[in-house]
Amino acid sequence: PPQSFCSSIKDDGWFTIFQLVLTLVTLPLNAVPFLGQYVFARINGLYYAWELHQSYMVANGIRSTGDQLALCRSDPFYAHFGWVALLVELIPVVGLFFRLSNPAAAAIYAAENEP
Repeated sequence: PPQSFCSSIKDDGWFTIFQLVLTLVTLPLNAVPFLGQYVFARINGLYYAWELHQSYMVANGIRSTGDQLALCRSDPFYAHFGWVALLVELIPVVGLFFRLSNPAAAAIYAAENEP
């Protein structure tokens, strides 16, 4: 239905703006060797995992941003998955490989945890 598509775009727009602001605010942490990247990935990990799984959630009827975030926060492994996925993307050269393979890993994770 057009209405749900439009609300999804609206929710995606706010999510994208929030994620961009969060990334820009925490970006200076990367100037600190090792510890900075760790903290950056910890802060942004939950939202990165959410980004990787968002199309899966919409396909399964979870369209509300609040419902999606509640689902993400209810699983303690979820934030850990996003943290590791973001952290491996920060590795020079091989990070590109992980950037391409993380969506596949997110799909496998979602398939394994589907009721």
